[in-house]
Amino acid sequence: MKRNLFFATFLLCALTIQGCGEGQTAENSNKPSLIDQIALPDVPQTLPVNVQEDINDEPSYEEQQQYDDVLNLYQNGFIEEALSNYQNFILDHPDSDLADEAQKGIGDCYSDLEQPEQALEAYAKVIIDYPQSSSVCSSYYNIAYIYRVELNEPDTAIPYYILCLNNVHQSDSLIMNRSIKVLEELTDIVITTASSDSTDDINTLETNGATDSTDSAEDLYDHISNADYAEMLNTYNDIFMNEMSVIRTNQLSSLMEQNVNVSTFMVEINQVLEQLDVSEQNLQDYFNEFDKDRTKAPMGTRIMTMLSDAQSATTRYKIAIQHLKDYILTQEQKCMEDFDVYIQKSKESMESYNNTYKEEKSKLGIE
Repeated sequence: MKRNLFFATFLLCALTIQGCGEGQTAENSNKPSLIDQIALPDVPQTLPVNVQEDINDEPSYEEQQQYDDVLNLYQNGFIEEALSNYQNFILDHPDSDLADEAQKGIGDCYSDLEQPEQALEAYAKVIIDYPQSSSVCSSYYNIAYIYRVELNEPDTAIPYYILCLNNVHQSDSLIMNRSIKVLEELTDIVITTASSDSTDDINTLETNGATDSTDSAEDLYDHISNADYAEMLNTYNDIFMNEMSVIRTNQLSSLMEQNVNVSTFMVEINQVLEQLDVSEQNLQDYFNEFDKDRTKAPMGTRIMTMLSDAQSATTRYKIAIQHLKDYILTQEQKCMEDFDVYIQKSKESMESYNNTYKEEKSKLGIE
């Protein structure tokens, strides 16, 4: 499957170009490059990967709420608006535990707007300004991805994949596995993985059933008890997963392999698109309902992150299906390439959703 981050729409590209005047371009050209300030390692013969314990971010309720609002904009395709709001978040909360995530979000927006050079600078700023944050690993990975895929410079990407693996935390397992796979394809590095002592201690506690219960542990959030949050988390997970059940990549792949006639295939695609419209609206209705009272959970909790990921997965899958429909009608290869891109992005959103759910359950000490 081809992978590419160039999926900004025509209109967004045009707006971006119009918003960049000559004075701004000249000003940017005089700024020192942040990406060049990153010290790159030599390519080693062996590379041990030590998985570190996750960093526990503790943003305030207001910070979490504002960040979730911006994330919702981004994951629903309002890229330029999200970019501006990520920048405002950092101005409003420069010392927030989510400032690094917002800075990384700026890089994501530039990447989606087909501005790889600006994206590289944004990700480099995460690494330079927030070197101990949870976003460092993914920022190195995104830099490597841009060089390897978007700029077609795989050799330039190699040191950044190495740096990515030097900064892996427990929640970075997906990125770690992808980086290892790429390095094994591009180099002869012998890569070994091991967990840090602190991570081993945590895994041992969980294996032995020694994790605190939701009743005895300190509450994760000030506005809801762990017991109530655990129930809410599982309830909304069931709801969101039901809405995402319409995402059936395997079913469409099977139809394509069977070479069914066009009319049959179009009927299936139109049905899927109708179901996606319903799921999109249902998920947005949940967000609107939660937004009526921002002082009550699930607002201010990571259930909102899960909701945003569910919306993103559904929207991206819908876009993928629309490109597939266009391909059937036009037989243009670009439509199939765009289909592959959005299928991958939908999968990434679902993986992010699953990771968040698992992390929250782990914090609560529930199976």
